[in-house]
Amino acid sequence: MPVILMILLLILIFWILSRIYVPRGRMDLPTAPGNKKMKITTNEEKPVVIKAADAVIIRPSTTEPVRIKPADATVVTAAPVHSTRVAAAKPVGVKPPRRGAWDERGWTKHSNGRNEVHEGFFVAGGSRFQGRIETARRSRKIAVYVRNPPPEIKRHRKGPCFQLVKDGWFHLHWSRPARNVDDAILYMERILDESLRKRKRR
Repeated sequence: MPVILMILLLILIFWILSRIYVPRGRMDLPTAPGNKKMKITTNEEKPVVIKAADAVIIRPSTTEPVRIKPADATVVTAAPVHSTRVAAAKPVGVKPPRRGAWDERGWTKHSNGRNEVHEGFFVAGGSRFQGRIETARRSRKIAVYVRNPPPEIKRHRKGPCFQLVKDGWFHLHWSRPARNVDDAILYMERILDESLRKRKRR
């Protein structure tokens, strides 16, 4: 569009200039004294002709037009939130370790070097008898002692198994040794209880 306007403007200028041309003629001036005529002539000049300039053709550019496109929209979405349910844990009952019979009966435990020694009282028929149990550390052999057992124990079938050591302490010999201290305590209390029950029957 600007190219067409420029061409029309040049044509208009050319047309205006062609209409302005005025031919110049001769000019007569007044005569000087002495009745001599003095003629001043002017040289006729050729009119100045202004030609229209050659048309300028502006062709479209051969290069590809630059297209400005809007940037692709970037959609930012929030990450899904996973709900975590926190529930109270089920109560877990913690049971204390099982106590041995010797511990429940109030027996004490100590060491005398080569043996583990348990000391306490055998309970039978409402009576208490001082007792001592020694366990060898290496062989785990168990020896049971009772002090001042009732006289009725002599008539018990296990009476011959009791051997006097000293100061009223008797050592119980058995054909099948006890497996642990608890078995030794329960076995001795059963013998004492059976002996005392025979005394009551009389």
